[in-house]
Amino acid sequence: MNPFIKPDVYDLRRKQGDMRNTVHYLDNCMFVAHDNDPDINRILALHKAREAVFVMPKSVKSEVDNPRTPEPARDKASGMLFTFPVTPSKDEERKRQMVDEILIGNSKGDKHVADAAHVLEAGIHHGYFITSDGRVNDKKDQLKAACGVRIVRPAEWLALWDGQFN
Repeated sequence: MNPFIKPDVYDLRRKQGDMRNTVHYLDNCMFVAHDNDPDINRILALHKAREAVFVMPKSVKSEVDNPRTPEPARDKASGMLFTFPVTPSKDEERKRQMVDEILIGNSKGDKHVADAAHVLEAGIHHGYFITSDGRVNDKKDQLKAACGVRIVRPAEWLALWDGQFN
């Protein structure tokens, strides 16, 4: 709950789907993308102005903190809220298996494992997962059915935001 809003107002906004009271999860592409992407720059500006709540899933934080991550990406992510690992419930574990099956399938390597972790965390907490990853976006309907995540591209998220506040 937002401590700066009276509980009755907060509850009313939650019921109406106010995006200011929703946690929005950012993929690592939001930090490593080129500086000339106006959608990503606008989302990061909304974060900096504290207009919306943006969070890095713990798995994205691990990627951003990797020494091979470019310094500008780490600078963009500095000061960003991030989540901590917790022991999953049985329901969350079941959802993880479904998300893994959708995103990992029979593929080899760890990249898809990280993507599955990012998506699952946003789904468990009923947030938007903002990513420009085409492979994840192509499977967004399946992933929503599996764990409730709302996957959107940066431009789609901004259209939702603008539709609510402009």
